[in-house]
Amino acid sequence: MPQLSRPVFPDRVFNVADHGAVGDGRTKNTQAIATAIDACAKAGGGVVLLPKGTWLTGAIHLKSNVNLHLGQGATLRFSDDPTDYLPVVFTRWAGFECYNYSPLIYACDCENIAVTGPGTIDGNGRPWWPWEKRQADTAMRMYKEQILKDVPVAERVYGRPEHGLRPQLISPIRCKNVLLEGFTIAKAGPFWTIDLVYCDRVIARRLRVLTTGGPNTDGLNVDSSTNVLIEHCYFNTGDDCICMKSGMNEDGWRVGKATENVVVRYNLTEKGHGGVVFGSDTSGGIRNVFFHSCIFRGTDVGIRLKSTRGRGGVVERLWGRNIDMARVRREAIQMTTAYRAWMGTTKGKAPTFRNMTFRDLKVSGAGQAVKLQGLPEAPIQSLRLADITMTTREGFSAEWTKDVRLEKVTIRASKPPALRWKHCDSLTIDGQPQGVSGNILTARRGTAPDHEKGLPHKLAHESWPPQITAEVGDLGIRFESRSFWTLYRIDYKGTRICLDRFGSHYGSVVSFPGVGFIGSGHTENEDEQVLGLKLLVDGNPVARPEATVRCRRLRLHKTSRIRSLVLETDICVQDNRIFEDVQLKADKPTPVNLIYHFMHPWTPTATDYIAELLDGKRVDGAFNGDRKHKIDRPTRWSAIYDRPSGRGAVTYVLDAPRDDDWRTRYWDVPNRYRKHYFTTFLGKTVPANKAFRYRVVTVPFEASDTQWERETARVAETCEPGRATSRPGGG
Repeated sequence: MPQLSRPVFPDRVFNVADHGAVGDGRTKNTQAIATAIDACAKAGGGVVLLPKGTWLTGAIHLKSNVNLHLGQGATLRFSDDPTDYLPVVFTRWAGFECYNYSPLIYACDCENIAVTGPGTIDGNGRPWWPWEKRQADTAMRMYKEQILKDVPVAERVYGRPEHGLRPQLISPIRCKNVLLEGFTIAKAGPFWTIDLVYCDRVIARRLRVLTTGGPNTDGLNVDSSTNVLIEHCYFNTGDDCICMKSGMNEDGWRVGKATENVVVRYNLTEKGHGGVVFGSDTSGGIRNVFFHSCIFRGTDVGIRLKSTRGRGGVVERLWGRNIDMARVRREAIQMTTAYRAWMGTTKGKAPTFRNMTFRDLKVSGAGQAVKLQGLPEAPIQSLRLADITMTTREGFSAEWTKDVRLEKVTIRASKPPALRWKHCDSLTIDGQPQGVSGNILTARRGTAPDHEKGLPHKLAHESWPPQITAEVGDLGIRFESRSFWTLYRIDYKGTRICLDRFGSHYGSVVSFPGVGFIGSGHTENEDEQVLGLKLLVDGNPVARPEATVRCRRLRLHKTSRIRSLVLETDICVQDNRIFEDVQLKADKPTPVNLIYHFMHPWTPTATDYIAELLDGKRVDGAFNGDRKHKIDRPTRWSAIYDRPSGRGAVTYVLDAPRDDDWRTRYWDVPNRYRKHYFTTFLGKTVPANKAFRYRVVTVPFEASDTQWERETARVAETCEPGRATSRPGGG
């Protein structure tokens, strides 16, 4: 898969209001928006802006080099009059090519296009939903009377209410270099929400798709498209959340275009039919899909592959890892080649599922762990499941498979048997070959370890977006679920001073003898267990925060567990200061190699450091990329400075236990970061039932390269205990 980059648009803005549009929610603006898009395209491209207001419209057709931008406070609301989506256009409706009502936002044979936020889309689909009753009959007639008889696509013309073929909400077709970013779909459209058909190089990022209640309101479908990235999105849908498709039956074979080279990462899905889904439109093939670091909550199925005889097609080379699932109604993993819900049959060419690896999965509550249903003539082939822990009602079942390997898979099924299979060739469990049919009654690999016991089944923050970005004064910060709601980025006056790359860990981590690191973004060994979160914005509790927050004061409190250690972490941002407070207590005496707190991966361009030790002496120096720890002693405060940007930051230690040999470190790693560590419990045992509290305040500053040392001393003085600026405000 090539490196994807955002499309670039000329610095020209075409406000739809300047072209006659009225944002009162009543005036239909179809022609005015089209005029603005035409003017933008003729000028060589740019941004078509919908400012604050409610903009009612019919079909919108994008053109090359146009970014349709929904500004803050803008709502794009679509008409429910079917005639507003005529004349018919070329589309692919549920896997069949035809001419039908225009998708609400449509583009065909375009390059360099975008729909961007932060505004909102109201698909206004409810008046269309009763058409669902007619769509199956129309699709079957199209299949039998046109597709099987090789009727040309140009003669497959629909677009009348009696046909019942509802249009998609957003559907670019045969487009290249597409960006969908930052907007919210607050109400479902008539049918599938985002349908990427025959597209190449697509980025879908930071979308919120809320389409529950309507039939077939899939979140995002990759439909015979290539080189697609889907990241940092939230889906709460009326059908599949994220789905790979490639055409239906003979029409899919005729087109012969696979979905391939797709990366799905850092997404949260809820209440859909499946978290990540493949099919049932598999006729053109699906291959090279990598999904990782996602959370599935309350979906019907977690990972789902579905197809049927008559579809054909090969689904292969799928990789999934680091997926967290909870409250899955049916199977955590489901694969079936006997899917009958949509034009299923018992005859015809069988699909092929092969060469798949899913590992590092955690499932907390599901109807069944794994269900594999192949066909005698086409068994599910070459599946590897590794390093998986599942707590479910039913266990693992398989029929008609070949070369399935289970490695370090723990299934705690309340209803035996934990594993059952038949007609399974070359099934191995932890390297041990099994018979063609059999079962294992008891749960595999023991019961939950002590550090997993007593965890709540449902947490309030599970409905939060996967990341929260906050603008607080001159500071821009971000928290992310994938690093267990630690700080994940710090900007000061629009300049990045702390990295936002996964693996550049923040928060607290513990190194255990013989295990390694656990906590924050260190997920290679075991996850930090988040027991509770509380967010306050300007002193007010927020139960369901938005992905973007602007406020004067923000506070996040987290209760978490790292094995036998319970941490209470409090982060408060106000007055251009970041206050961090960690209290740690062990359930039992716990030997550790060390514990890091307040990890800040400052940008690798930082050039200088200075610190004041507890005895008042100062140490300073320059970073040289030698990968060594700088300072490595207890400090009253320390500071870092970046000469290229003129930005720096002071970290002042407000509180630390006297009986812990703690120290401040900067780790000097070239081209990666200059990383601040507050290092504690070096080679010690954390005693049981004793609280240890650590507090720091970090203050960014701006200064010239001749004045920065004087500025650090001045900033540090404002942090001294007893001053009002040394402690956060209430709430």
